[in-house]
Amino acid sequence: MRARAYAKVNLSLEVLGRREDGYHEIVSIVQTISLHDLVECRPAQGIDVQTSPPLVDPAENLVTRAAELLAAVADRSVGADVLIRKRIPLAAGLGGGSSDAATALRLLDRLWATDLPPDALARLAGRLGSDVPLFLIGGTVLIRGRGEQVEPLVAPAPFWLALACPPAPQADKTRALYSALEPADWTDGRRTLQLADRLAAGASPVDVPLPNAFDPAADDAYPGFRDLRRRLAVAVGRPLHLTGAGPSLFALFETRSAATAAVRQMAQLGVPCHLARRVRQLPIIR
Repeated sequence: MRARAYAKVNLSLEVLGRREDGYHEIVSIVQTISLHDLVECRPAQGIDVQTSPPLVDPAENLVTRAAELLAAVADRSVGADVLIRKRIPLAAGLGGGSSDAATALRLLDRLWATDLPPDALARLAGRLGSDVPLFLIGGTVLIRGRGEQVEPLVAPAPFWLALACPPAPQADKTRALYSALEPADWTDGRRTLQLADRLAAGASPVDVPLPNAFDPAADDAYPGFRDLRRRLAVAVGRPLHLTGAGPSLFALFETRSAATAAVRQMAQLGVPCHLARRVRQLPIIR
């Protein structure tokens, strides 16, 4: 069996402050999009996870950990061969690894007939990473805490995205950008909650400001990023928004044709680009 593992963008991301456990408290609106990996599972002896193309460091693959966690709660010996066909850029702020892990949990839960209730599956997902649980719901969601608290939202009006995905220059860049935040970058989450209300009332995200606490830190962390962002915005005639801790950027459009034209324009600047649309629900298991 198989299913798509959708990427995500953050339509907003506010950092409220540092918690006693060392994590940061956040509030964010996350939207899953049509850019995806494909995760395939079949019964086997033991657990074997492969990616195409191969990962530079297979130990970083969350899918192996996801399979091992779920196997530990099964009431019998289980195994699977898992193949991940990668299309989502790595370490790009698009949640590809987390989405793969969540999709593997869904697939293996069915393959192994563990039939965990949604809250139990979400707890396993939370042990894998802060943004893994959101991919068990998909669509438009509000996340809080360190990312493990997920609330479905009313989907906004349809929109298209032109994604620019410059390569990430460093490992563990999310931790580095969190460390670069100053208390002055912390906010109270009000802008995100107001945006959620506006989207629920029918506003299009194409027409509203999309805050991201990492904007100043990203300009300093990624070489040439500020200038690249400016040139991309000039090329497409609208703002480029940061997703997660970056370095991926996205521009929003109401029509596919406008987004397609923007992808062509951005690609002329030598940046890997993708066309995507917002999706409203979890991918189907086939």
